[in-house]
Amino acid sequence: MSPATFAAIFSLTLASFVHSAVFDVTVGGSSLRFNPESVNATTGDIIHFTFQGTHTATQSTLANPCVALSGGFDSGEVGSINYTVTSTNATWFHCTVPGHCQAGMVFAVNPGSQFSAFQSAAMGNTSSSSTPSSSNGTSHTVIVGSGLTFSPSNITASPGDTVTFDFQQGDHSATQSTFAGPCQSKSGGFDSGYLVNANYSITVNDTNPIWVYCKQGDHCAEGMVFAINAPTTGNNTFSAFKASAMGQSSSSSGSSGGSSNGSTKIGYSAGVLTACVAIGLGLLSL
Repeated sequence: MSPATFAAIFSLTLASFVHSAVFDVTVGGSSLRFNPESVNATTGDIIHFTFQGTHTATQSTLANPCVALSGGFDSGEVGSINYTVTSTNATWFHCTVPGHCQAGMVFAVNPGSQFSAFQSAAMGNTSSSSTPSSSNGTSHTVIVGSGLTFSPSNITASPGDTVTFDFQQGDHSATQSTFAGPCQSKSGGFDSGYLVNANYSITVNDTNPIWVYCKQGDHCAEGMVFAINAPTTGNNTFSAFKASAMGQSSSSSGSSGGSSNGSTKIGYSAGVLTACVAIGLGLLSL
């Protein structure tokens, strides 16, 4: 084999290994978004998802943006993960945390002109988590998330009443705890999970106190707690519950990453280069 022919074959072989683009996509953070929300990629390119907070990158379809595609890619709740592009066809993704897809938290590879329609379809879906409620009794609405608060933060309710948590801002939860452990979930207690732009309802079964907190990051330690039927006197008042919560350390934390949003870089590795050299030497010996 002539040196010129060897050089041409070796160059093509090397390029096929190392010239895959890597797209950095940040998931979550300061907003319920993938950043960037779409990329144009070719077969073999890699999408590197970095998750900030509790989110997923789960494959769906244009027709059903908030429904996981059977057999499709699903990151689960992790810190970071890579997805390898397998074709130049459009590939659709969403976050499976309740309410996030409906808030527009979607992503696409090679969407063409259809991304806006995909995101609009996602935001047109309805999603809510709730428990059965009684047809009798009073309904109480609690706004969750405005300034890291439940509003109102302390209510009185009777058996049969319904309390609906209205998640309007941010990424929060309504998680039952105890007076003794204000920032720790109660075994067997209710937990809305992380919600935004969705409602979650509980039914009050008796007049015993019910203690609630937000399990997102250090929100509980910032005083983001709530109570139903808290005593107004004695040691177990709502004020004492909140003060105890604010003395706690962070109960959970989100992951963070230092990747550059939407950046593209060429991937090289010692293993790939070694393989290419080996191929080249084999060709040269022909």
